[in-house]
Amino acid sequence: KHRDNLKLIKENSTFIVQTEPNHAQAESGYASSNNSMITLAPQTKNINFSDQVTSAETLWTMNAARQGYSYLSCDESGDLFRRMFPDSQIAHELKMERTKLSYVVSHDLEPFFHRNLVEDIKQCERFVLCFDEQKNHQNNKQLDIVLKHWSMKNPGVVARYYKSVLHGHAPAHVIRDSIVNSFRTDGIDIKRLLMIGRDNPNVNKTVEKLIDQALKKVGGELLKVGSCHIHVIHNAFKSGEK
Repeated sequence: KHRDNLKLIKENSTFIVQTEPNHAQAESGYASSNNSMITLAPQTKNINFSDQVTSAETLWTMNAARQGYSYLSCDESGDLFRRMFPDSQIAHELKMERTKLSYVVSHDLEPFFHRNLVEDIKQCERFVLCFDEQKNHQNNKQLDIVLKHWSMKNPGVVARYYKSVLHGHAPAHVIRDSIVNSFRTDGIDIKRLLMIGRDNPNVNKTVEKLIDQALKKVGGELLKVGSCHIHVIHNAFKSGEK
């Protein structure tokens, strides 16, 4: 239901970016540097009351995730909103305890944003894979994957979290399989993979080699500029400007 209401929010609201000079600039008459504000302006289409409550819960969950609030810290947010807005029926019905908040994040928001990212990746010509594997707080090996690409939806280069995979013992071929199989499941053409960003442990070097071999089997090949491609490309660009 929260996933459906994300779509309703998108269809029935407009994001407006408004720039205003800050107070000091307004007094001096100098306003070349502006402060940006993003507001959510409702359109004319009506949403029923139940969906309004769900939309409010969704927006609060997105804010909690964005600000890094713990689930426990949000446990009494519903009571707080009812005290703050005693005349609001939406606040009266809003319930976002830790269990529900966790569920909305993992089962509603995550699939929505993951699907949004996959759709954007499929429209771009090339993308970059960045990965790292570390032990998490539960002492399990966790493979975190980030994708960088030119976004067609929001023109510009973006870096977006793609997914995490939990491993036990994870030799290079297991990590390779996790990455390749994830792309296959989401319908992402591995031939569009341009390069890999990683740190330098030997297992990661082997992962890059194995993924390159998989690419060559389908007519592709990785662009190799070292483990930290950002520094290499940045320095090359600076040299080209001189």
